[in-house]
Amino acid sequence: MNWEDDKLDRKAEAEYLVKYINRKYEASDATSLSINLNAEWGQGKTFFLRNLRRDLSEQGYPTVYYDAWRNDFSNEALVSFISEISDELAKALDANPKIKEKIHTFKEKGKQIIKSSVPILLSALVKHLLRTDDLSGLIPEDEDKPDSNQSDSTSDFSDTVSKLTTSAATSMLEQHKESQKSIGEFTEALKELVKELGKGDGKLKDKKLPIYILVDELDRCRPTFAIELLEAIKHLFGVHGVVFLVATNTSELQASVKAVYGGEFSAKAYLRRFFDIEYSFRKPSRKEFCRQVISDIEFGDNVNSYEPNGQDDFESILDMFWRFCDYFNLGLRDIEQLSISLEACIYTAEDKVELPLLLFLLILKQQEFGDYYERFKQQGGKLVLENFFKENSFNNTIFLQTKERYHKAHTYHNSKIAIKDVLSVYFHNLGRANGDNFFFSSSSFSIQERIVENLRSELMRSNSKDRNKRLIFYKYFEMVQHAGQFSEID
Repeated sequence: MNWEDDKLDRKAEAEYLVKYINRKYEASDATSLSINLNAEWGQGKTFFLRNLRRDLSEQGYPTVYYDAWRNDFSNEALVSFISEISDELAKALDANPKIKEKIHTFKEKGKQIIKSSVPILLSALVKHLLRTDDLSGLIPEDEDKPDSNQSDSTSDFSDTVSKLTTSAATSMLEQHKESQKSIGEFTEALKELVKELGKGDGKLKDKKLPIYILVDELDRCRPTFAIELLEAIKHLFGVHGVVFLVATNTSELQASVKAVYGGEFSAKAYLRRFFDIEYSFRKPSRKEFCRQVISDIEFGDNVNSYEPNGQDDFESILDMFWRFCDYFNLGLRDIEQLSISLEACIYTAEDKVELPLLLFLLILKQQEFGDYYERFKQQGGKLVLENFFKENSFNNTIFLQTKERYHKAHTYHNSKIAIKDVLSVYFHNLGRANGDNFFFSSSSFSIQERIVENLRSELMRSNSKDRNKRLIFYKYFEMVQHAGQFSEID
């Protein structure tokens, strides 16, 4: 099923984008259309392209999905690009002999395009200076070779350079002419393929134009590979009836360009040469993104989340997770890292974990709030917590949702409680060895009552020999320390 688990509502954006592209294709006879799909890391670019490919294929549009990063092992970006496009088009258009012939011609013309290599002059000069190789093979037979008995090495070197320069210049001019001819033939072969496809004859009657080529993970590639691929798209595939959708994190792609051309180079202006327009994905809300990153974690019954419905189900856990992320104003990368660490803790915990306490310690460790993590670990208690909130400001408009129970009554109504007040229940009781002496500041909130009850029960369950006033907190610092060693791969 297409677009299953579409947590960021990308299907609606795909439908809108395809409608725009098809109308633009019908309304204009311009050359190919290249669109940069811009989105930050973690916003579903790969999910979008893979589902879009299935949709387009089902609608009859010849579609190619090219994973640039998967082909980055190749030293020749163009070789892998043309090869994969040819193979994918052959699968998508498995029809009459004419189409197969056009695809074959397209592929063969691509092979003829001569790639630029390291200049022969540079290679030769290095070898000569290091005396590592004989230069005679690099000079045409009709050129006078340097006198091997010549005593003046400077004169010998100058003579060699002069002859090599002439040879290299001639070779490069001939190569350029041949390349231009091959490029023209390649482009013409692509036009013929599009023209044949547009006829809609026989088995092709259900096929439509334009051809969609979806390029993914370009910003993760080596800078030279990424630039070579962009150059190919611009100069080789400029044919009406071909649409490129290139998904990138544009800021990362700009960094790749700067890595090749230098930090002062205007990467933004350079990239404008390759794309006709840019489409930026709608940024997900923090809650949407939180749902995406923790949806695959199997929480089971290993969590005390203290949510209003009194059940530690996924929605309750999600609600607390995103409220903590909102409160501490975490970015998308920070949220992803937090989800990885949380998963590690949940999967390795021997008992139910106190979600508010665990999230706080994970965020504290991850965000490096000075030395507060170590201070909590070594000292703990009310004073450290109060100083922490005095020295740091957070989003105080964010509250945890709970149910308030009036004292000595059994009626409840929905209410809210500040995150720092929930945390205070843990840290105010950190120094209390006897569970009977546990307390909380306000008796009207059931969330605090339940936390205290769980803390007391856990302390009572511990072996009498091991019981001490901070036993239940030690395991959290240990879990957080281990979990912090995991991280996402960029």
